[in-house]
Amino acid sequence: MLSGCAIGNKFDVRQATAVAPAGSSTVAVGGLDERELLRKGEIEPEYVGMTRGGYGNPFRVKTASKQPLAQEAAQVVATSLGRRARGPVKAYSSREAALHALRPTGAQRVALLRVKAWESDTLINTSVNVDLVLEVYSAAGSLLAVSSDTAYRDLGGNIASPPMHARKVVIAELGRSLTKLMEQPSVASALR
Repeated sequence: MLSGCAIGNKFDVRQATAVAPAGSSTVAVGGLDERELLRKGEIEPEYVGMTRGGYGNPFRVKTASKQPLAQEAAQVVATSLGRRARGPVKAYSSREAALHALRPTGAQRVALLRVKAWESDTLINTSVNVDLVLEVYSAAGSLLAVSSDTAYRDLGGNIASPPMHARKVVIAELGRSLTKLMEQPSVASALR
């Protein structure tokens, strides 16, 4: 019964699965949260979206780990790379800070996941607003490739338990979106 409640929902973003292109280059991965609402102080870094109660009143959904969404999503990218991933995955305050921290890992490539928008919204149906950018840099810091995924997606619904449905489909959508970023030809080539 509690699983259908809108209050206290958390999404375990770490359960998302993405597929990285095959290759041999080692890659250091970091996240950068550029969401406008975060800059304005209206959401926290661990904010994933909202689930609405029976009257449409919104309740915030956060990452289950209480870690920043940008860090968790970047960790999904690193996990998809397997043994090729180097160094700890963190969320950074700026592109410059990320590159400064990630270049010394000794990796041949640096991948920076920029979260420009990510917000799920669930009443009965679930939707997600996506704006993600993946940048791949050389070890020296030269930009090699960029890919993006920007969309508003309707993820369907489940009248019996909208929050449980949302938990599954939002995590799956994140994995699909990250895979799409890595599959774009210029990025796939740079990550090889």
